[in-house]
Amino acid sequence: MRLLFTTFFASGAVFLSAPSGDITVAPERVEPGGLVTVKLACDVFSEASADSDAFGKLAVPGKRGASIQVTTEPGKYRVEGRCAPDANPLNDGWLVVEAAYPSGGAGTGDGATHLRAVGPAFSLGVGVLAAAVLLLLVRRARR
Repeated sequence: MRLLFTTFFASGAVFLSAPSGDITVAPERVEPGGLVTVKLACDVFSEASADSDAFGKLAVPGKRGASIQVTTEPGKYRVEGRCAPDANPLNDGWLVVEAAYPSGGAGTGDGATHLRAVGPAFSLGVGVLAAAVLLLLVRRARR
């Protein structure tokens, strides 16, 4: 009983000393040069700010949050927020900056893909011609 009582009060103390808010980073994954929005769960926003190696220090003026362009190298970055400069930090948010991957084909020229598609009649004609040549070669080989 004494152990249960001690555990109950210890967990209450941990709960009361935990940070009182959260950070929302959207989107959580972005390419370099992309925009992210940081929102903080604060009661008063007069001096609310977020700080990260991904974008530096950012003032967050209200519940709508603040947007900023991310210009860092790809990696995983912690986002720390505070409702006031002397307040406890909020629960951390995370931002993943991903490398930009090229989309589409390689830019090496048109190649053969720019040619028109062949119709079924042409394909059938080529097949008949190939069969005739093969038949002629087989007959010649038997003589």
